[in-house]
Amino acid sequence: MPGDHRSRLIKLAKWLSESSLVPLRLFQERCEEEFLWEAEMIKIKAQDLKGKEVRVNTRLLYQQTKFNLLREESEGYAKLVCYTLPFESF
Repeated sequence: MPGDHRSRLIKLAKWLSESSLVPLRLFQERCEEEFLWEAEMIKIKAQDLKGKEVRVNTRLLYQQTKFNLLREESEGYAKLVCYTLPFESF
């Protein structure tokens, strides 16, 4: 996009955000990081924001979910005990 058109678009986006016609959250969801940085809608530089996004997405994708089966799934252990021990021993 030529420089003049881009600067006019940035001014328009700033005005829309400042006048509360378009919520800032909507710009942050839909626009590129570089555009948000130039429009002063984010405080983090575009490259830093991209790196942070990659780290968060990687952590969410590859983080292992841990369960405490002794605390959360006691009915499975109770059923196992009932099957392995004779009923008369209780």
